[in-house]
Amino acid sequence: MSVVLMPIPDLDFDPTEVAVSWKVLSGLGHEVLFATPTAAPDRADDFLEVVPGTPDAGLKTSGRARDSIDDSRPAFVVEDGNYISARWPGDSHTLAKRLAAIL
Repeated sequence: MSVVLMPIPDLDFDPTEVAVSWKVLSGLGHEVLFATPTAAPDRADDFLEVVPGTPDAGLKTSGRARDSIDDSRPAFVVEDGNYISARWPGDSHTLAKRLAAIL
């Protein structure tokens, strides 16, 4: 199994973002380690918009819908090579599953 290092920023962070990923990845046998620069409280920030016409765009942009282990429709997750990023803390199930697939 793999060792996954999750850096946690001082800004733009919600504990849900790592809690779900930790649960999925550790449940698959991966070791998950966290790195924090200062342990300062996080702050919200603006997000980029989903391109109009994207399937389930309303779910992805409202911030009112969260993905689940069985439903990734509300999730907005970007993959570029080995880089994976989720837009909302509510996308963390899909983020964790995609990261696990790469590992």
